[in-house]
Amino acid sequence: FKGRLIFGKITHSKLNTIIIIGLHTPITKNYSRYNLQKMFEESNPLLSKYACIVAGDINFGKCFDKFESFECYDILQTILSQNKLINCYSRFHSSEKQTFRPPRKPNSPIHIDYIFCSEKLSKRLKHCDVLCNDKIIKLSDHNPVYAIIE
Repeated sequence: FKGRLIFGKITHSKLNTIIIIGLHTPITKNYSRYNLQKMFEESNPLLSKYACIVAGDINFGKCFDKFESFECYDILQTILSQNKLINCYSRFHSSEKQTFRPPRKPNSPIHIDYIFCSEKLSKRLKHCDVLCNDKIIKLSDHNPVYAIIE
């Protein structure tokens, strides 16, 4: 697969080992689905064994679905379900928020950046949102997603 996949490990006094996975899923031949699925397959041994946080630009999601189609949304939900992950943002919000501002359509509602966490950590999830302000707009074409896990 193409893309970037980074693994880190934190030792927490109460939760033991927490695996942090950062990923960037590129779009290859108009699709990112194949790369995304392969990245999660590679990560599965860690996802099934440890408390995990997965975050990054997955270039995939509900915003890729065509009118009255839920194919991309369903694929993402299947990946999350198979890996027992929770979408941190959707835990607190019923609709998605813009995380990417493409130059041609800077106001388009594209949500492609996510934070997911394992079910064990989801009990400690206190908040998740998308940050956007003038400073961020000057620095990047992405609005970062952040989560508070206590």
